[in-house]
Amino acid sequence: MNSSNASQPGSSSSAASTKFVWSRPKFFKKKQSHFHGRAQTQLEVIELASRLEMAIGGTALIYRLIYSNGWREVEKSLTPKYQTKLEYENLQRREFEILSELNHPLIIRPVRLRPQPALGGGTTNVLFLEYLDGVSLAELWDFVRSLDSVPRLNWAYEILGQLSSVVSYLGKNGIVHGDIAPENIIIQKNGLIKLLDFGVATREGEGSLSFMVAGRNYFRAPELRSSGGTSHKGDVFAVGRIFEQLLGDAAAEESPHRELLKRVTEQRELPPISFDESGWFPGLSPMPPAEKLEPKVRLRPKTKLTPRPSFFDKHRKVLLTLGVFVSVPFISSFQPRRAKITVNTLPYSSVIFVNVNAQIQYETPVIGLSVPSGEHIIEIIIPEQNHRHVTRHIAVLPGDHAKLFEDFRNLDTLKK
Repeated sequence: MNSSNASQPGSSSSAASTKFVWSRPKFFKKKQSHFHGRAQTQLEVIELASRLEMAIGGTALIYRLIYSNGWREVEKSLTPKYQTKLEYENLQRREFEILSELNHPLIIRPVRLRPQPALGGGTTNVLFLEYLDGVSLAELWDFVRSLDSVPRLNWAYEILGQLSSVVSYLGKNGIVHGDIAPENIIIQKNGLIKLLDFGVATREGEGSLSFMVAGRNYFRAPELRSSGGTSHKGDVFAVGRIFEQLLGDAAAEESPHRELLKRVTEQRELPPISFDESGWFPGLSPMPPAEKLEPKVRLRPKTKLTPRPSFFDKHRKVLLTLGVFVSVPFISSFQPRRAKITVNTLPYSSVIFVNVNAQIQYETPVIGLSVPSGEHIIEIIIPEQNHRHVTRHIAVLPGDHAKLFEDFRNLDTLKK
């Protein structure tokens, strides 16, 4: 975040001069003026100019907020399904508390945690974070693969060094991230990374959470895959896996890259961190084109909260029951029959159901996904095989439950 955003709303330096009014998308900032030698306080109204969806996670929605004074930040709110559920609300609060304890330039910074009205009634915790100019490493694999051998090695070693700095800092402060993966590493326009998504992070000694991220076994240490647990050595293993992907298959088998890779993934030791003359990382080079580093947003309007009429509040059960009996037989005649699809792969992969929503990636196993009947195009992305893409076509009839299993492992590896 540049220096122009130093006096950010919600920060400790401006807490006394800023009041947020969450019933409307605006807040008020005090301004000092002088009249006849006396200081007078005025209120500058700062409105929310835009709120656009950036990403959809397993339990959360990510929005980009831009205010009338140019201030930008990110909002992370639970999806309606998980709002007001204590275990998920605690995840939001825990992530804010852990981020507030950390102070590292390559770790995303929290802004504030605020309770807001939930869609189903009650309140839900909404986490606000600093806005980052960049995209995830997962979105730049095509660019990385297009690099020649020397620039690609530079990328691999530079990201290894920056990640090692972050993970070493977390270990010294007793924090386990638990979900280090390309999707959670932002490549900024200045050539530095930012590690984000501390949703399942824990403090060492407290034990792992009862939650685990499905489909990330490629980046999870072997001893943690069955239990779903997390550890500092597990974070180090994930760093090695990312380094391996950045090197590519050929370079990963060459010396000295092979020895360093084994040191990180097998001995779970981070390499020494090297800086430039200024005492900091030189940054990634070459950088992708500017348009590839522009964060993508989805033009989906904000969900509006409207109060129910008092008449409906009084007679809700009667009206709903009457509506079900009257409308269901009529509406069901127009509804297309649906089917289910289950997809599993070895090794674990990402899956896109093109006909359903090409913007959402599922992690295998995908069990019993409800889809419209008919023919479906399924894109399978295999991270372990340099993000190889495989396309499958499958047709389902109304009421069917189709099951697709693919084994992409090398036969020679299986024999060994």
